[in-house]
Amino acid sequence: MAPCDGGGEHIAKLAAKMREEVGEFIESPCYEEAADMIEVVKAFCFLNDLEWEAVLSTATHKEETHGGFHAGIVLLEVDPR
Repeated sequence: MAPCDGGGEHIAKLAAKMREEVGEFIESPCYEEAADMIEVVKAFCFLNDLEWEAVLSTATHKEETHGGFHAGIVLLEVDPR
C-alpha cells in the first residue's frame, strides 16, 4: 500500500473503495461488509472535518423527521418551485 498524494487523490480512492465495499455488501450482506462501508464514510467525514457523532445525530434526526429508506420508498426528485 502507498499513501495518497493529497486530498483529491484520497477522496478518489475512497470513492472507489466505497463502490467496491457496496458491491461486496450487496453480494454478501454481513456485519463485516457493513462495517467496511461505515469505515469509508467515517474517512470521508474526517477528511471534510465532520464530527462522527454529529453525523450520527443528524442521521437519527433525519430518519425521525423525514423517514428512512427501510420501507423501500425513495424520493426520486424535488420540485424546485
